[in-house]
Amino acid sequence: MPRTVEPSVQKSGNFFSFIADAGVLLDALAIATSLNFIGFNAATLEPHLRRFDELWLTILSLVFIGLGIAAKLVTAFISALQDSIHRRGFPSDISTYGLVSAMYFSANSIGAFIGPTLGGVLLDSVGYRSGTFVILFIDAILLMFNDL
Repeated sequence: MPRTVEPSVQKSGNFFSFIADAGVLLDALAIATSLNFIGFNAATLEPHLRRFDELWLTILSLVFIGLGIAAKLVTAFISALQDSIHRRGFPSDISTYGLVSAMYFSANSIGAFIGPTLGGVLLDSVGYRSGTFVILFIDAILLMFNDL
C-alpha cells in the first residue's frame, strides 16, 4: 500500500498565532468598528437630538443601523471561523471555536471602550455631524482593506 500523506494541520490553542493573520485581523477590526459605532452613537446621539423633535425618523434610522451592524458582526465571526478552518488548517473543534470566540469578544470589548471615548472627544472637538463622518471614514478605510 502506498503511504498517504496527511494534510498538515496547524495546532490550535495559541491565540497570538491565531490572531497574527491579516484576514483575522480585518475581521477583528470589523467587529471593533461595529462596537465603536454603537458606543459612539450611545454617547453622542442624545445631546445631538435635544434640539430636534423627529422621534420616528430617529427610531427608523436606528433600526436600519442595528440591522446593518448585526449583519457586519455575524459575517465577521463566520469569516474568521471559516478562514481559520479552511485556509489556515486549524481543526474544526472546540479549541478553534474558542479562539474565534475569544477574538470576537476581545474585539467587542476594544470597540465598546474606544467608541464612547472617541465619541466624547469628537463631540467636544468637531461636533456630532463631523464626528459621524470620522467614524464613517474609519469604516470606509476598513472596507478598502477588506477588498484587497
